[in-house]
Amino acid sequence: EFVARYRAAHPDLASSPSSSSSSPLAASIASAPLPMLASACPGWICYAEKTHDYVLPYISSTKSPQQVMGTLVKQFFANKLGVSGDRIYHVTIMPCYDKKLEASRSDFYNDILSTRDVDCVLASTEVMDIINDVSRWSPEPHQSPPDPPHSLPDPPPHASLFVS
Repeated sequence: EFVARYRAAHPDLASSPSSSSSSPLAASIASAPLPMLASACPGWICYAEKTHDYVLPYISSTKSPQQVMGTLVKQFFANKLGVSGDRIYHVTIMPCYDKKLEASRSDFYNDILSTRDVDCVLASTEVMDIINDVSRWSPEPHQSPPDPPHSLPDPPPHASLFVS
């Protein structure tokens, strides 16, 4: 996204074959202003939306890592498993409570599957509370073998990494 914006802002630079895309998404990205601001902090994004709307055109439309993983799990990994994405309940553990706000945004609701990219967000402090609660009731931890690693092929072309 940054490269497309930069090339549009500096047309005197030699264009490469990869910059000659004619899709509407590529055109809208290329017309966005510089500098480009990127943030994985939903609190900052919400603050900018509510109090500094003049910076919104500068914010990257790329999803946060949490939401990218949600898209991969619900579309790509579900496809690999042969199940519909709405049959997967995707939980993330994040360091900040604002990630709950991010996951609940309408931007990250998949109308086709009628599901959110991320179904539940637990803050790391909540996970520690759960561990402490369980350890009070079960002094002996239950041992289980680790899950086998999964090899994942390339994502499908319809798995969008951008908010529309």
